[in-house]
Amino acid sequence: MHAGQPPTPRRQPAAVPIVEPGIFVVESPTSPGEKGENAWRGYVRDAHDPSARPTVSIRLYRPAVNEQDALLIETRCSSEGVFEFKLDKPAPDGATIEAMAPGYTMERRRLPPPGSLKVHLSTRRRSVITRFTAWARRQIATSGLSEPTPQDVAKRHVGDSNVETWAQDVDHAAFGPTAPNAEVEFELHNRAPGRAPSRAASTIKASKSQIDPQIGGKAPPSTSS
Repeated sequence: MHAGQPPTPRRQPAAVPIVEPGIFVVESPTSPGEKGENAWRGYVRDAHDPSARPTVSIRLYRPAVNEQDALLIETRCSSEGVFEFKLDKPAPDGATIEAMAPGYTMERRRLPPPGSLKVHLSTRRRSVITRFTAWARRQIATSGLSEPTPQDVAKRHVGDSNVETWAQDVDHAAFGPTAPNAEVEFELHNRAPGRAPSRAASTIKASKSQIDPQIGGKAPPSTSS
């Protein structure tokens, strides 16, 4: 498997991730001197496949600037999945950190204090089938199936267009020839039977040219090939 290429799950119920997807604090500085550095470092891994090395962009945003989040800094991981960045000034209250890679579900959280981080990403294919499995397990009591796949659900709900079509689309997104993009992933999540529609999880982000001049920042040159 090539670096940056997300793996495709087999056509079966979702595998349990080796690690939980998300952005987590490994260590935060405790001394005033360390806190004054405004520096973060960390690594990124595929939540299911430790050998995968997704090409990840790490972005920091400050909140609610003219209905958009202003980009503070952006950096990319090295070929080993390592990143590092530093701000010239303390991050503003409400700043967030975002990790995204082609073919992977974006992870976002409030920016923790300077220190060490670990980022675990799940491919969009796996995210789609994982959410489906969580939905299906809630139906087990009445379905008679111990671990239904999308195809199982589609066959069982022939004539119920909402469930049948959704299950078929989940199957195509998770196992089809083309991995789903962010819009397809969100649409399938929103269409899950019994789920109330919700707004998009993220707003339009600022471009690189909109880096906030009041905060600034820098990142070491990427060693990615």
